Amino acid sequence: MKNIADKGKVYYANTIIDLPILKADKGVNEAGTFHLICRECDGKIFQDYEEPLNYEDMPTIKMLAQVDMKNNLKFISKRLMEKELYDLMYERMGASTDYVFQKQNISDLDLKEYEDSFRHAKKCALKPFTGEYYIGFYKKLEYRVPVAFQGFIAMIADLEGNIINNIYNKDPKYVIRNISLCIFPLEKNSIIMLFVDKYNRRYSKFFKQLQRCKNTEEELAIINYILFSYCEDYFISPKVEKDILEKLKRLMGKTSSMLSDMPTTIDEQLEAIKKVYNFSERNIVPNLLSKEYAITVEN
Repeated sequence: MKNIADKGKVYYANTIIDLPILKADKGVNEAGTFHLICRECDGKIFQDYEEPLNYEDMPTIKMLAQVDMKNNLKFISKRLMEKELYDLMYERMGASTDYVFQKQNISDLDLKEYEDSFRHAKKCALKPFTGEYYIGFYKKLEYRVPVAFQGFIAMIADLEGNIINNIYNKDPKYVIRNISLCIFPLEKNSIIMLFVDKYNRRYSKFFKQLQRCKNTEEELAIINYILFSYCEDYFISPKVEKDILEKLKRLMGKTSSMLSDMPTTIDEQLEAIKKVYNFSERNIVPNLLSKEYAITVEN
């Protein structure tokens, strides 16, 4: 985080949204810090992927497994907090039993998926074998990008409108499949990476579409679009001008638009959501992964 900070501060999603109840920026020590892991364990268990020198070459299976573990822990924590929140909504706000039960049931299903995924990642980190993960995109840029991110994304559709995750499927056996996105601004360069575990085949077409892009700039524009339309827990350098951040607003709020004014049938819902995430705006908004917005490295 220090590689994009300015005077110890970084911007985050609320810098763009500008909700008055939240701060406009965060200190480096509080931004992206996962407080449920003790510092000693964090430094020991995740030391391979957090060491910048290890990105001189392609990431190892062990490094990918450590990223996967950290991502799963983050989402397990989120779901546990959500369950507590729903209990409070029932006890103190009078939320209906049916509503709370439905939300708790969804959280329980998600929790099981993340816990299973964490166990697989932990196993791979301890005994890494070739083929446990597939890197669908990897670029080492010779400049420092002004944005940092690490996490899961459940993409709705690919570049051609094929559904990747049917978020309206109510079947408890249907599993939402995530893709891992890493944007690591290092001291003099940046790592941009997308990967999945070996059981996840849903992104195969998307990876092939990405590989068919005519140049790196087009690939980065697509990943920039995915980041700002699907995610909220990214961090941006304060060196990025406010008018640039303002232009990124058009990609935000897509999650809320998924929940309102949607047609009634599943097929209609899927067609509508594909229009929300159709990648048509990828070349309209600022591409913070482009060299145009690179942070100047001071000698």
